[in-house]
Amino acid sequence: GARVIAVADSWDAMTSDRAYRRALPYDVAVAELRKCAGTQFDPKLVDLMLLPPVFERIVAQEREFHREPRRSRHERRRGERESATPDITFRWRNELREQPAQDLANQRSH
Repeated sequence: GARVIAVADSWDAMTSDRAYRRALPYDVAVAELRKCAGTQFDPKLVDLMLLPPVFERIVAQEREFHREPRRSRHERRRGERESATPDITFRWRNELREQPAQDLANQRSH
């Protein structure tokens, strides 16, 4: 059970967008699984996952879940970069920021 989860979780981590990086293309994720087969992952499970009928079903399910075709790294670099981080602008209100400092000064003098 845990060996299956290790392969599946690593696949998901590599092929999903994260806050700190974009998803890896499938060919890069497959190469990483193959590289780590026998050390980090059960090689028989990696071979099973990468059999064409199994792998095609995994990719189809993932695409159905995300409903967006995966673009190659080259295609992503040509277009504008999409950011998963919202565009937020903070505006400080001086009266609110200065109030606690004045209260602290008043407390120290008493």
